[in-house]
Amino acid sequence: MTYKQIKHVPEVHYDNKAHARLMAHAINELIRYLIPNTGTGKVTGDTTLDDTYGTVFCDTDSAAITITLPVGAAGKKYRIINTGTSGNNITITPNGSELLLGVNSNYTLLDGDVLIIEYDTTEGWW
Repeated sequence: MTYKQIKHVPEVHYDNKAHARLMAHAINELIRYLIPNTGTGKVTGDTTLDDTYGTVFCDTDSAAITITLPVGAAGKKYRIINTGTSGNNITITPNGSELLLGVNSNYTLLDGDVLIIEYDTTEGWW
C-alpha cells in the first residue's frame, strides 16, 4: 500500500506592525465617523473648548493643562487626548453646574489617557 505525499503548507507570516497600523487606522476612522461635526486641534495650555474643537490633542510635556467644557448642547462630542509623557495631567472642568460623568466635578486624564464624551440635555457630559 502506498501513501500520497502530503505537501507542506507554508506558515502564514503575520506582520504585527502592519496589523497594528491597520487597526489604528480603522479605530481612527471609526472615531472620525462618531465625531463628524468637529475639527482637530492641539493645545499646550489652558483652553476652553468651543465648536471648532472635536478631537483635542493636549501636549502636557511642559505643564499640566485645564480644559474647560463649553455650555453643553445636545449631541455635542469631544475626544480629549493627553499626549504628554512627563507626568503632567489634564484637568477637565464642566461648565457651571453641568454634570461630567454623573457629577459636577473635575475629571483628570493622565499621560496617554483618552476621554470621549457627548452631551445629553438630561444627563450632562458622558
